[in-house]
Amino acid sequence: MRNWLLGSLLIFCMSATAPCFAAKRRTAGPEKIGKIAEAGIHWMPYREALNKAQKEEKFVALFFTGSDWCIWCMRMQEQILTTAAFVDFAKQHLCMVEVDFPHNGKQSPEQKEQNRQLKNLYQVEGFPTLVLLDAQGREVAKLGFEYGGGEAYVHRLKKVLRLS
Repeated sequence: MRNWLLGSLLIFCMSATAPCFAAKRRTAGPEKIGKIAEAGIHWMPYREALNKAQKEEKFVALFFTGSDWCIWCMRMQEQILTTAAFVDFAKQHLCMVEVDFPHNGKQSPEQKEQNRQLKNLYQVEGFPTLVLLDAQGREVAKLGFEYGGGEAYVHRLKKVLRLS
């Protein structure tokens, strides 16, 4: 009886988790990266973003992501960063920096080190995280993925940045 019960439990567990093993691996391939670029987000290096923010009196937004493995990062890209509301807001108020930690992406050792230093400097503990800085590089706020789409996210950004 005991062996039969254990065998049944094992078969049940294997069949219940089978869809997890059969799921297609998601990656942020060129099509997703291209979609964000097509949406109008202009990504720039960290130092360039700080300089531009000072000259144009904008905020810096550091988008910490695991672009090819983090499902919530992919959702944030698809549901928020590519929306017209977010793109318009970013063009007016933000200098965007992508701080990526891909598993399969090719990054130079220098880029990996800079990303690690930024993650430590701004104490980022999970992905996705959007760290908002003033023009002097001081942290203003940290946000993650939020349901509601681009318009709701922009509304939240305006509150956090005291723009409305």
